[in-house]
Amino acid sequence: MSARVRKSLPLVLVIMLFIVANEATVAAPAPPELAVNHESKQCAEFWGGDECVVCSLPAGWESLGGLWEAECPADYTTVEIKPTCRAGKIARCCSEGHSGAPGDCEDVVINRRAEQCAFVEDIAQCPALPHGWEKHGQDCPYYDWAADVECLDKAGPGTTTGFGSVGIYEAIIVSVVCMLLCSVPLGVLLIFLGVWLVRRRRGQSAESARL
Repeated sequence: MSARVRKSLPLVLVIMLFIVANEATVAAPAPPELAVNHESKQCAEFWGGDECVVCSLPAGWESLGGLWEAECPADYTTVEIKPTCRAGKIARCCSEGHSGAPGDCEDVVINRRAEQCAFVEDIAQCPALPHGWEKHGQDCPYYDWAADVECLDKAGPGTTTGFGSVGIYEAIIVSVVCMLLCSVPLGVLLIFLGVWLVRRRRGQSAESARL
C-alpha cells in the first residue's frame, strides 16, 4: 500500500460514515420519465416521485421509459402535464431533516418523555391516546420510531385525548376556578361567624357588668 493511499484512507472512512449515518433520512428520487398520450399525440416529461411520494399519470397517458432513453414520436407535440401525487405514511419521510418530498405526517403522534414517535391509523377518528402520547401532526424530531399506536375507545385514567394534553390543562383550570368559587362563600361565612361571636361575647360582658 502506497503512502498516498494510506493518507487517503481516513478521508474515505469519514465519507462512508457520513453516508451510512444519513442513509435513514435520504429519499432517493425516481428518475424522470417520458410519458405519451397516443390519442392526443402529445409527449410530456413525467416525474414518478421518490420514496416519500408516489405520482401517477393522468388518464390516457402512459410511460415510454426513462427520459434519456425513450424518444417522443416525430409528429407528437410536447406539453406539460400535472400528475396525481400521493404522500406515504413512512417514518423516514416524517423525520426531521429528511430529504425529498414531505410524507403524510398528519397521523404522527409523539411521546416526549420516551422520545419516540409513531403513527396512528387516523388521528381524526382517535378519541384518546395511551398515556404519554399526544398529537404531533408534523415531522418527528430526532426521536426513535415506535410501532404504530392504537387509539383508545374513550379517555380514562392515564390517557390523553387525541389532541394531546389540552384536556389536562383544561381540568387544572376548572379545578382552580372551582376552588376559588368555593373558597369565597366559605370565607364570607367565616367572617359572619366571627362577627357574631364577637357581638355575643360583648353582650355577655355587658350583662356581667350590670350584675
